Amino acid sequence: TNLERNLYLTTQLLELSIPVVIAINMMDVVRKNGDKINIEELSRELGCKVVEISALKSEGIIQAAEAAIQVAKAGNTKTIHTFSGEVEHALAHIEEEAFMNTDVETSHFIDVLETVMLEKPDKWAKYYKGNEAELRIKRKYSFSDRCRYYLPDERVQNAIQTLMKNLRSLPEVPLNLMSQFMPIQYTKVREGRLINDPEALVKDRVKNTIDEYLYATHQEKL
Repeated sequence: TNLERNLYLTTQLLELSIPVVIAINMMDVVRKNGDKINIEELSRELGCKVVEISALKSEGIIQAAEAAIQVAKAGNTKTIHTFSGEVEHALAHIEEEAFMNTDVETSHFIDVLETVMLEKPDKWAKYYKGNEAELRIKRKYSFSDRCRYYLPDERVQNAIQTLMKNLRSLPEVPLNLMSQFMPIQYTKVREGRLINDPEALVKDRVKNTIDEYLYATHQEKL
């Protein structure tokens, strides 16, 4: 009943690079209310198969199961890097510090995201109030994380790809920077419970985000 809230969790699962099929339930209610969900556009934006179902009326269940089997057999998915507000900004800050005063062209992720959000304010403007200084901070660090809606944008995706490429070029992520911007992952690396690798750090932080989401929404079972 809350598509936006549950899609936030879904984007975090997609970031783990596992095969995913999204089944949107209660589509009979959606149609009855005269509403419409653009399934094709949603699938394109998320980079995975999206199907309509109605569990109550047993509609679309077989199709959803068949789609799940197909993607499981394929074994790979098109990953659109979405992360979460904390993850993306943490990585960007690490990148900027690690490559400062070098010849490496950084991703400028934070600036790119800000530019896109200012050009297309429809997904944040009505949610944030305050003067320009306050709005600037909210666009980047708000608890509601409205910036996540801009992550599929091509320019933002290009910046994320550059960000990840730069971090992978390092022998390892500097521990002092990790301790500043990803303290939970820093502790795990120091204790030998997590390898010092950008992809591993991201996936572990995404798992933290999922845990925090489930706690906040009191979802004990997926």
